[in-house]
Amino acid sequence: MRLIRLLTSAGILIGVALTSATTSLAGAREGSAAVSVSVSLSGFETPSQHWQDPCEGNDPYTGYESKEAPIPVYRDEATEIAVRVGLPADFERNQTLIDTYGPDVFRTFVSTHTRFTRYCYDPLTRDVDPGTFEGFWVPLVTQETVVAALAQRLEDYLRPPRVSWPSVDREFGWLYVKAPMDFRVDDVSPISLTASVTNITGSVTATVSATPSSVLLEPGEPGGSATTCPMAAATAAYVVSTPGLCSYRYNNSSAVSPSGTFNALASVAWTIVTSDPGFGVATIRTWSSFDVAVAEAQAVVTG
Repeated sequence: MRLIRLLTSAGILIGVALTSATTSLAGAREGSAAVSVSVSLSGFETPSQHWQDPCEGNDPYTGYESKEAPIPVYRDEATEIAVRVGLPADFERNQTLIDTYGPDVFRTFVSTHTRFTRYCYDPLTRDVDPGTFEGFWVPLVTQETVVAALAQRLEDYLRPPRVSWPSVDREFGWLYVKAPMDFRVDDVSPISLTASVTNITGSVTATVSATPSSVLLEPGEPGGSATTCPMAAATAAYVVSTPGLCSYRYNNSSAVSPSGTFNALASVAWTIVTSDPGFGVATIRTWSSFDVAVAEAQAVVTG
């Protein structure tokens, strides 16, 4: 479930054209594969006012000029990266948990537009017709603005973690109390988005990359504590004889719950790196909610 998208960049509209390939991503686990996507961004087009000539027939001011204001004036917008994908339906109940563990939102101010003026002038005398002065905003094409728009696309590619329990009882489909229960996550490949944008203010190629770094599990049982493990452990092969770093020991049978199951939460922390040094490094999270059945094993002793 997609709950919220937080990123503004002067009302930029985004369109996307996709091509996929497999490549390597700096900072990803050894042997992991990153998905590289080429994204087409709209909303950076040069406004039509720049190209339209309103001076025809305006004798003697038939010359036309459109240019950036003599003293550049910029329009700033606050931008932030925050993706909350896959939040459970009972979001309000888990608000404290979500606030505790993230996402860590990176926020900055970016100059998103520059002011242009256009006017008519006399080609012979260079005198300007003051009645034809008109100002308008032009989207700035910079690393900052393109990265801000590109980061908004991450929500379309980062998926909620899909949790599995390799230690689950294959016959009955439940876990057991008082024993370490390993868990793993799927659908967590690194992703790199790239876009190239050009208008009258410049030409830029920008990149935003997201690499999964860790997994957090909130077990859902009364008094249970969240556990965190590195992504390498969350995708490692399961070894029956040796509990992994990604494991949890339930203390209660889910029979104590009215529903007969515990509602667990999992989140993946993604490290965000961009081609704009001003954005620094950010962390965002994707979430999933699922039910867990936990049984209490009983042994029968005879003799």
